[in-house]
Amino acid sequence: MGILETIGRLMMKLVPGGGALQAQMTEEWEDNLSPEDMVELAKQGYDIEGIKARVAERKEKREREQREFIEKSTQLLNFDKLNDYLATPRDPESDFIQDTIKMNTTPLLGKSDWVKNLCNSPVLYGAIVQAHGSLYKPDASNNMLGTVVVISPDPEYARKTDWLKGVAAKIGKLKESSQVPADCKELIHKLRDSQSIFCFKVGESVTGGPEAWCVTYTISKQKYLPQACMPINRILPFLLSRELKHQITASLELIPAKYYSNEGITL
Repeated sequence: MGILETIGRLMMKLVPGGGALQAQMTEEWEDNLSPEDMVELAKQGYDIEGIKARVAERKEKREREQREFIEKSTQLLNFDKLNDYLATPRDPESDFIQDTIKMNTTPLLGKSDWVKNLCNSPVLYGAIVQAHGSLYKPDASNNMLGTVVVISPDPEYARKTDWLKGVAAKIGKLKESSQVPADCKELIHKLRDSQSIFCFKVGESVTGGPEAWCVTYTISKQKYLPQACMPINRILPFLLSRELKHQITASLELIPAKYYSNEGITL
């Protein structure tokens, strides 16, 4: 009896409805076979061409599904919709402000100042440096997932997507580097600690001069993202409810997804 059949029969005995589990185990086993494994199995009389065909078919399916996901994810986003909400001060009773208030945590003290700050805050784009892996697959059930983002309060750079993503990419590389500029050492030290919470101004060795901050931000509920998934462009839009200060938790308020995504697209 071959190993595939042995595994399948064993799982059918041990697990109710084991046929599905058997199939999953078989697929994972086939997908992870090395060329050397294939040679050895061929010597034992296994149908190697059949295995190769199934592996190739599953690979093609995964690649097709990934292409479709990227295409739909791209169609889903529409950051141009935010242009209607850039002007300040905003009406505190507007749907935009009220929806943002409802989705974020209202402070117990100083609510009126908090709302006033939201009405006067520029729309800031946060470029993802790193984020919890679960955020990249649609799942409305996940809560309290961490991210690290780069933002800029400078009006010229607040929504300059390519520049923000460039700074985020440089920070990501420094995390893995043994050579860290002096003006980023404290930031990178904290970034390497997966449990840390921080708010650092990014050194000019990375930004080239414009003001940027690298901060931690926790997404309280994944369902607040477009189709409960991290935007494909790895950008999150925020309002700032308090001035950024060194090592004081950044007061970022996530803008509801409907203001930067299209309706009628399901991932």
